[in-house]
Amino acid sequence: MNEGGALEGKFTPEEALQQIGAVDRRVRRSVETAGLVYLLAGTVTTVYWTTILLGPRWLQISAAILASVLVGTFARYHEKLGVRDRAIVRASRTGGAVHLAYGAMTVATLIAAFFLRPGDPGGGWTALAVTLAVATGLPLLYAGGRILRAPR
Repeated sequence: MNEGGALEGKFTPEEALQQIGAVDRRVRRSVETAGLVYLLAGTVTTVYWTTILLGPRWLQISAAILASVLVGTFARYHEKLGVRDRAIVRASRTGGAVHLAYGAMTVATLIAAFFLRPGDPGGGWTALAVTLAVATGLPLLYAGGRILRAPR
């Protein structure tokens, strides 16, 4: 007998079902984690852009540093999960709808931040800034929701 209780690499039906269940639980947990990472990244993106567009300079710098660390951490963790579930692959595909929408909204928000921000921002600017911040985070929030709701 080997350590798994199977004879010469062969499993009993009960052992095989236990192994399948264990693998299924690990994959589901990894997929759920990836979905939560996307939701967290979408939320961080929204808070980040709201801070960049509306906050004082010291808070903008702090948000940029924190967001850089978080994005790096999210990307590394997502890659480390190593799960290639269909919904994750669709959400994270370079050139896919999520990346294109996120990229387009990021560019639009950057343009607003650098070229459209008035010297004395008022209510109209605040509304535009919040709308842009939320719209920039939406593709990631959408991807996270799709991953978590995808049938397995």
